[in-house]
Parts: sequence; C-alpha cells; structure tokens
Amino acid sequence: MTEKNLQREPRLFRGDYSDMQLISWLNKLVLALEMPEQLEKAAAQQQQSLNQTQEKLAELNMMREKSICNEVQDPIQHQ
Repeated sequence: MTEKNLQREPRLFRGDYSDMQLISWLNKLVLALEMPEQLEKAAAQQQQSLNQTQEKLAELNMMREKSICNEVQDPIQHQ
C-alpha cells in the first residue's frame, strides 16, 4: 500500500488501535444499541408498578370512606 492509500484508509484498518481498544468500543456500541430496549422494559415495569400503587390507593381510599361513613352513621358506637 502506498503512503497516499494509507492516508485514505481509516485508522481502524491500519492497525493503529489495540485489540482491547476495539473490543471496548464494540462493547460500548452493543450497549448503546441495547439501551432503548432496556429503557422500554424499565418503563413498562415502572408503569406496572404505578398502576398497582394506584389500585391499592383507590382501595385504601374506599376503605377510609366506608370507615368515615360508618362513624358518621353511628357516632355513639365509635366514641
């Protein structure tokens, strides 16, 4: 290969980088490509957790309202 061709070749193909550097960059690339999928999974889990929390909160509010109604209906028993 002539010097002119070497200047056109990317450094990757000229052997300027060690195997460890290349492996490190490839690992970073793989992680970057997997990130959206992992974020989607995490978001789905968070949404499920939020839904469960909201359901539990609604259930507790109903229990609280029933308790308040019972106290108002029969204040003497609850004193």
